[in-house]
Amino acid sequence: MPSTVENFLLEDKVAEATAYVQGDNVEYRTLENIKIEDEDIVTYAMLLSIKKPKKSARTLVGKKTMIAEYDRLFLFREVIEGKLFYVLCKYQTNTNCLLWAEDDIFIGSCVAFFEPTLEGDVHGIPLIQCETRPVPIIVDLAKIKISPILPTLQDSEHLTSFFIEVSDIDFCRITPERACASRQCDSHHMTNTSATCPGQSGGSTRNIALYAPHVSIPELQHQDNHGEKTTFYSESLAQLFIHPNSLKRATLNTKKLRLAVSRILLEYKKNKITWLVAGWFKRHYGPDGTPSKVRKHHLVSIVPRRILDVQLYDENTTPGKQVKPNITAPGRFLNPGPSYVGEFDQRLDVDETEESLPEIAGGDDQERPSKRCRGDVSN
Repeated sequence: MPSTVENFLLEDKVAEATAYVQGDNVEYRTLENIKIEDEDIVTYAMLLSIKKPKKSARTLVGKKTMIAEYDRLFLFREVIEGKLFYVLCKYQTNTNCLLWAEDDIFIGSCVAFFEPTLEGDVHGIPLIQCETRPVPIIVDLAKIKISPILPTLQDSEHLTSFFIEVSDIDFCRITPERACASRQCDSHHMTNTSATCPGQSGGSTRNIALYAPHVSIPELQHQDNHGEKTTFYSESLAQLFIHPNSLKRATLNTKKLRLAVSRILLEYKKNKITWLVAGWFKRHYGPDGTPSKVRKHHLVSIVPRRILDVQLYDENTTPGKQVKPNITAPGRFLNPGPSYVGEFDQRLDVDETEESLPEIAGGDDQERPSKRCRGDVSN
């Protein structure tokens, strides 16, 4: 029998499902406190990465698992303690169920897992299974673990994530680009022209995305970067700087856009509003298999702590006309006020090492997930 939340989703009562996983009737569980006998429990998490295996992909190994073939592997960050976990979709149908909310579940967004269970691990990272589809949520920043500094990889860790608060940020040589046809990837994979999309068809906004060949964040200028630039390509980021009237234009004036981005960033700085930066990085290995200190940061989300009502860039506006639309947090996953809550199909972002752990995944033309889909998203 489907769970209470799954019943809401089957009846297209998404608002009721969202209210239920955020209500007083449920109890929150961090990863180490998840018990299979507990009912009406939830875990909130941010989606960091999606991987679709290559034909010669590395076998997934854990204490209870050894899987050579699967459809998708999703990397999440639990929001309260910041610990990582995987959701493994063995078949396309599982992936479709996970990505059922094609407009609202994408890399950088947050979801609620209702009555999850722990099912071993993959490469030392906990593996979670859930028979109810994840519910897209808005999370109160007060509930998210925010770090002032970038974490370091412990000797036993293959990868780690970060959610840091910074005061200075700059997008170097930013350009407007066409967003990916899938919303689930937030266009992240398009920094690499040889990478395929991690999202499935559906949810496309036909909007512009912003591409920054280098994002300048002092906290990310780590000695182990070895000069590696931190790139970012994001549809959600464009919503912070470009007016909705211009988001669907075929082209934008790059020079004017850069001036507008600089002006808006200055407004945030004048108002002493900090930026929240989420991402992850993994351990790399040398040709002889020895661990390397070199690391590359994969940015997932960049949003201000509070969104200002500023004049966004609009090429449809006559000179001198003020445009100050009220916009919500891009991606609808962060709430700067007091409350934060809330099946998948995607493909692969090519990385430097074939044996490296999670990569942002991608997908080609596939069956769109049914809004009536139900069932275990993991098996």
